[in-house]
Amino acid sequence: MDAVERLDLLDTTRIIYTSDHVEAAGHHGILGKANHYEHSIGVPLLIQGAGITPGTRVAPVVSLVDLFPTIVESVGGTFADEDLSLPGKSLWDLATGTADPTDRIAFTEFHAMGSLTASFAIRKGSHKLIYHVDMPSQLFDLSVDPREENDLLAAAQNHPVADALIAELHKIVDPQAVEKQEKPDQRARIEELGGVEAVAKAGVFSVSPIPGKSVDLETTK
Repeated sequence: MDAVERLDLLDTTRIIYTSDHVEAAGHHGILGKANHYEHSIGVPLLIQGAGITPGTRVAPVVSLVDLFPTIVESVGGTFADEDLSLPGKSLWDLATGTADPTDRIAFTEFHAMGSLTASFAIRKGSHKLIYHVDMPSQLFDLSVDPREENDLLAAAQNHPVADALIAELHKIVDPQAVEKQEKPDQRARIEELGGVEAVAKAGVFSVSPIPGKSVDLETTK
């Protein structure tokens, strides 16, 4: 920001500040980020630029996939034909108050460390569904339950909002098909790396290395 102001570019520069994930930090008894609760996926997103009123808070849910079309639009770029099928939508109309926010949907998925099955989350408005293949789903109304402590499906695995969100989820992905694909792919990759025992002994890394740097693995003796 100091450099932008010093170069007298503030009136013609659009700035986006965000993050790739948050941290559970003990909420729901979880550490890390490998889950679909808001404390792990609800990242900060701040935008500044011409036409945006300072201090404006936009309520509709948005997603990191929206940043690509947002950046393309902000620099006056055009989309290649293959870009037109991507799910993201530019945020500038939302930020300047000229867009209809009602059709916004956010989608996440997780298949990595600690995941017993393919898991997905889809949010529309204040409701969010967490969908686990072959395991119970969860439904939360974030407008009255921002900490996600009242699962609306805890008593019974049926709810009209859940049914609608599951239908929206299937427009994006087939959860069962992904589950059938991911596990063989993961097993094949483990074998490429020498098998389960070799992978378990290889160690873990807490920080993704920048390009050109080797991975710093932490191992136990």
